[in-house]
Amino acid sequence: MELLKSMAKIDLIHVPFKGAGPAMPALLTGQVSAMFASYGLAAQQIKASKLRVLAVSTAQRAVSVPEVPTIAEAGVPGYESNVWYALLAPHGTPRPIIARLSSEVAGLIKSSDLRRRILTDGIVPVGSTPEELGAYIKVESAKWATMVPVSRRLPLSARHSLFRTQSAPAPRRAGATAHSATRATAGGAG
Repeated sequence: MELLKSMAKIDLIHVPFKGAGPAMPALLTGQVSAMFASYGLAAQQIKASKLRVLAVSTAQRAVSVPEVPTIAEAGVPGYESNVWYALLAPHGTPRPIIARLSSEVAGLIKSSDLRRRILTDGIVPVGSTPEELGAYIKVESAKWATMVPVSRRLPLSARHSLFRTQSAPAPRRAGATAHSATRATAGGAG
């Protein structure tokens, strides 16, 4: 929420929750008026017309809701925020093991059955190399580091919630990734 507030130059009150589980009922009952939610979490409510999707936070429109604009298309140029997952190995893991993990996970991510199931949940599997994942982690870390000064103006409870739910700097090692909510990768940081 802080990235959107900053880039759109709007004043919203960030209401911290201990996860999406308690936040969704608050949205459905009108206790809060908006939230960022994954398609997997919100799909039933969207299909039942209990929620209206205003925009997706990714750079491209989501496969799961192609009629919905991106936040950038809706008027906040350059906005992009992905939730992503990475399979990382400890520092010093031998390169052949990292390569094998990356290859195996990339193969799983690209398999038709698993790919279809992942897409249904609003996740776009990408499949990258360990080097591409490392570069992505660096870019994400730099982007979210700009939010630290902004978040310092928030109460401690709001800062805790903000950084638990956003992309935190990941360990510097290897593996496979899935950028959720609309991006997924296999790779690792060397």
